This record gives sequence, C-alpha cells and structure tokens, in this order.
Amino acid sequence: MKLINNPYITFLFRIMLGGIFIYASVDKIINALEFAADIRNYVILPESITNIPAIFLPWLELYCGLFLIIGIFTRSSAFLLTFMIIIFIAAIASICISARLRYRLWLL
Repeated sequence: MKLINNPYITFLFRIMLGGIFIYASVDKIINALEFAADIRNYVILPESITNIPAIFLPWLELYCGLFLIIGIFTRSSAFLLTFMIIIFIAAIASICISARLRYRLWLL
C-alpha cells in the first residue's frame, strides 16, 4: 500500500499512462478515415454513425492523456480512459465470440 501512496510512483505511472494514450491518439487523429473504417469493421455500431466516435474518441484520449501528465482532472481522466478500455475489451470479446459461433470454433 505504501507504493501506491508514493507521490513519485504515481507521478511516474501518470506520465507513462498519459504518454501511451497521447501516442495512441495522435495516429487516430491523423488517420481519422482509417480509424472510422476500423470502427466500422467491428460491426457494433450502425455504419451511418461510425464517423462520430472516430472523430470524438481520439481527441478524448489525447486530452485525458494530457490531463494525466499535467496532473489536472486526474481521477476523471483515469475514469474515462478506464471506461474506454472496458468498451474496447468488450468489443474485442464480442468479435471473438461471434467468430467462434460463426465458424463453429467453440470446441477450440
């Protein structure tokens, strides 16, 4: 528990996590059309609205990453980033499950 309460360790983790999300968001911002196609390939959202998260989510990642590094709104930023990661994991799980059902791979 002492390690979590150490301000230097939390600062280091904030810098690392913020840097990862900033790095991930920059490519999505630059290549928004490719990111929209990636979202479309998940086949979770209707095709007509896939551009909205493709435009909105990378900027949210960028600002949350910046806020983590700067040290403002850290709890809110961490909550939003955690929520986005959970949604991403659910999307990946949905694809894996549907592929197993579609191709009858449930025995593997």
